[in-house]
Amino acid sequence: MKIFLGGTCPSDKEDFDYRKNLMKDLDIFGIEYFNPVVDEWTDDSWKEEQRQKDDICDVHLYLITPNFKGFYSFAEVLDSTWAYKGKKKCVYGFLPTISGDKKFTEGQIKSLNAIGKLMETRGGTYMRDLKSVSDVGTYLSML
Repeated sequence: MKIFLGGTCPSDKEDFDYRKNLMKDLDIFGIEYFNPVVDEWTDDSWKEEQRQKDDICDVHLYLITPNFKGFYSFAEVLDSTWAYKGKKKCVYGFLPTISGDKKFTEGQIKSLNAIGKLMETRGGTYMRDLKSVSDVGTYLSML
């Protein structure tokens, strides 16, 4: 099994990146992964991400955190769920709080839950009630 690590990308090196913690857990569990985050986004980076999604990764993970800046990850969640239905496992979840002070509002949490429920109706997997990145690692280790 190989997991595509999608979702919120850090906007700079100081920003919280869930992948750093999750990759440590996945290494412990012996699970392979593809991290699409690169220092400079190029056409080659995009092509490699598409190759990993289409041909290599069995699971597409989309983890959303309160430090998200753009909305493309939300489109990817639903696109992967629909495009790869029956061929890939698409998993979505969100961390309501990171670093103690960054958190989603109540309204944002309602929307994030609605995305998860919509994803489930299309064959995706919604990880509910996540408290930490370790919760995600534990979940993935049981796939």
